[in-house]
Parts: sequence; structure tokens; C-alpha cells
Amino acid sequence: MLPSRFDYHRASSIDEALSLLDQYGEDAKVLAGGQSLIPLMKLRFAAPAHLIDINPISGLDSIEERDGYLAIGALVRHHQLASSEPIAKGYPTLAAAAPQIADPIVRNLGTTGGSLAHADPAGDLGSVMLSMGASVVLRSSAGERVVPIGEFLVDTFTTSITPNELLTEIRVPTPPPRSGGTYLKL
Repeated sequence: MLPSRFDYHRASSIDEALSLLDQYGEDAKVLAGGQSLIPLMKLRFAAPAHLIDINPISGLDSIEERDGYLAIGALVRHHQLASSEPIAKGYPTLAAAAPQIADPIVRNLGTTGGSLAHADPAGDLGSVMLSMGASVVLRSSAGERVVPIGEFLVDTFTTSITPNELLTEIRVPTPPPRSGGTYLKL
């Protein structure tokens, strides 16, 4: 099946994306990697009138350690998680899960933020981020809020993000020294 008709918008900055989200509200969806959204659109489970592509926005694709946490940008591709040196050195649970996410196509195109924003129970990252006590950073034109992942993931395919918010970052607390972890997938 083909998706319903929609208008395509290519945001070049966070402010532009937020302005578009304010303008179109519930009629808009954010496009990052598309690995969660596009199948939903093809099955007509999602039929946004406006698609806001955030891929051109710089600064949302970094992985860096800050004071007490690992900051993962919303546009970080799954393959970046699997090849990240800081993750391999200090975040064993995430390091074990990253190479197992979906399949090679999804790992190359899918984004960390997009995966979490859709709360797909088949996605690997929701359970990993829950176990690691992560939080997400949500931005709107009114400001920024940091939401613990357990409050963000409300139910199957349901999150606490509002129509005018953009998930910009995932924050994973730095594990204490001599920590361990793994991820087993059935």
C-alpha cells in the first residue's frame, strides 16, 4: 500500500523544525531515518498531512560524554552506536545491544531518536534505555524539558511527546566503575 498524500518540509535548523511543528501541530510528523515512520505510513496507521524532515539539522548526530551522562543526538544512526568508542568503553549494555538492532539496512538508516519516539515494542532501544535509566530531551518553542524514559514511553506506540515537541537528545547516565551489562535478544 502507498502512504496518503502529504506535504514535505525540509527543516534546516531546530528553530525551523519547531516553527513547522507549531504551525502544523497534530497534522505533522517528524522524519529522521524513517525506519519506524515509513512502514506505519505505508500501512496507513499514520497519515500525516505534513512530514518534517530533520536530517539536514546539524548537531543532532553526535555522541559525547558530558558531566555524568552520555549525550546521544536524536539523529545518531544505530550503526554509530555500534561503532562508538565511548559506548564500547563505558556503556556495556548499550554496546551489547547496538549491533543487534534490527538488520543492516535499519542499522544504517534508522535513528536512535526516531526509534524511541515511536515506542515500537519490537525496537531494541526502549528496553535498553529503561534498564540504563536514560532520559530524553524534548524541545518546543516554549523551551526544553528532560523526561525520564519510563515517563516518556507510555504504552505500545505511545509516548508523552506533544505534537509541538522535537526529541533532540537521549541522556544515558554514566555507569559506576566496574559496572557490567549485556543484552540478549530472542
